[in-house]
Amino acid sequence: MRISASVLARLGLIPVLLVSIPLLAVGGWGLHGAWELYTDGAPTEEIAIWGAWGGGLVLVSLGVIYAAWRRRRRSQRRAEVAEKYKDAPWKAHAKWCSNTIPANRKLRAGAAITASVMGLVFWGVGIVALYVTLTQSPPQYLGLVFLAFPVAGTWWFHSRVVRPYRHRREFGNSSLTLDTMPAPRGGTLVGRIQTSFRGDQVPPDGFRVQLSCYRRIRVRKRQKNKKGRRKKRTKIRYQLLWRDEKIVRGGPSERGDGLEIPMAFDVPEQPPPTDLMVDSNSLSDTARKLISGRSSRTVWRIEVIGERPGMNYVESFDIPVLDVESSLDSTAQERLKETVEQEIQVDAPQTEGIEIERLPSGGVRFSFDSSRHSTQAYIAAAVAVVMIGAGVALFLYAPEDFPIYVPPLVVLFGVLAGWGAYSSTTRTSTVEVRDGVLSVDRTGGAVDPSGEASTIPFDEIEQVRVDLDRNTSKKKGKRRPESIRATYAIRVFRDPESTETGQKGQHFGEMVGGLADSLGASSAAEQMETHMTELFTRTTLAEHLTNKPEANWIAETLIAAIETQRESEEKIDLKYEPQPDEASFPLGER
Repeated sequence: MRISASVLARLGLIPVLLVSIPLLAVGGWGLHGAWELYTDGAPTEEIAIWGAWGGGLVLVSLGVIYAAWRRRRRSQRRAEVAEKYKDAPWKAHAKWCSNTIPANRKLRAGAAITASVMGLVFWGVGIVALYVTLTQSPPQYLGLVFLAFPVAGTWWFHSRVVRPYRHRREFGNSSLTLDTMPAPRGGTLVGRIQTSFRGDQVPPDGFRVQLSCYRRIRVRKRQKNKKGRRKKRTKIRYQLLWRDEKIVRGGPSERGDGLEIPMAFDVPEQPPPTDLMVDSNSLSDTARKLISGRSSRTVWRIEVIGERPGMNYVESFDIPVLDVESSLDSTAQERLKETVEQEIQVDAPQTEGIEIERLPSGGVRFSFDSSRHSTQAYIAAAVAVVMIGAGVALFLYAPEDFPIYVPPLVVLFGVLAGWGAYSSTTRTSTVEVRDGVLSVDRTGGAVDPSGEASTIPFDEIEQVRVDLDRNTSKKKGKRRPESIRATYAIRVFRDPESTETGQKGQHFGEMVGGLADSLGASSAAEQMETHMTELFTRTTLAEHLTNKPEANWIAETLIAAIETQRESEEKIDLKYEPQPDEASFPLGER
């Protein structure tokens, strides 16, 4: 693939030269004509016209030739690198030449200079705008909104310069050492993170270590500005496809200084592997039309978070996850045992608002109180107060400055925010396993305050699953992976054959899958059929869970209670789905 891309780029240089060389000759002829006019004493305007179009053609031609040569040279280098590292392609990346991978967080000089300059610009714009508006007669106090410029400049400088500098000074440099390099897809990843922690810096609750799979999307759009001119804009977005999380303690480092954080994860087979080289030249014309300006690649990342007073320890490491043979040597097996010993097992609710009650005969009851949503409720209530107050103020004090529909519309948004706050503060749910049934009782909320209850007999239960919430992975994605805050939902799925609704869902799923297969999307037909069937058979037990180990423990506790009371010996799978609209990635039986 790499060589074919290089050949394609080399063939593309010939038509570029065939077009650019005549334009270059015409541009040179124009510059020669401008020189002759200059020596003959012609008017300056005529000389400028000849020199402008001649010089412009020369610059454009040379730029096109240079861009084509650079593209060809890049493809050649990629082909050479692919040939050099054909037995170990991940070593083509400087970070992955050895088993020790440096952290992504760095205090880059370019980012520091940019943040400093933009901070000064924002401060200057804010001060000038405030001076102009407040020195008028009478003063325009509406100009106080320009205080947002200095605040934005300060926040930018703090996040890009001050915070990375403090983090590096507080915790030093960190590195990740993988005992399985690269990480095998469908195998076990074993490694350890070397830190410069002192004894008094260790988080009391341990470290949250996450293995995440992201889809990195580059979106190219053509947008019109105010003058009607089209301008290209490129945006980078990240979508979370899969994540596993563990809480581990740290131990003394083998180097004799700092702290060592061991880790081990089971990597599923279904998520795509790491894209080592992305060469758009290898795409066909049909693929370019299908992508429509969007190019994506898969990124696997280890993220570690240690919450402590003052400043949290946050680091991330990009790792290669490839289709290689999974094998653990004696060192990796010893590391795996150490990691299991260092893991903090969840055996009780960790989140405020979640309670468990053991019932007779092996039953269990989980209560999910509305206090889990207190932060969202406070934010929604604050937004409601501000929006309603702004709408009333516009109606009373500035009715002629805005259209008549603006104040009611602002008040309406405030009412909707208040409705969301009320729903968050009154919504509770109870999940109970008892007397051969799994019951879910929801009460409160703004939609149906009386609540709803559902009962599922054990014989109808097919599997219990821990999924990513629908709002975790937005379609547009996030600009930075660390800004994606994953929340989880526990769902139970019934056997489609056990209920009439399930049979209808299965029939509808078969119709959708058959339609996709007839359109040529055979690879997605099975996934679409499974997803449409699950829409009719799933019941959400709990949602908006922020602690993945806690969510796994709740699901495992429910499964254990069901299996204790269930007459059948059939086991229930605990699976983990990356997105509600994509295929599930099973972690296997627990």
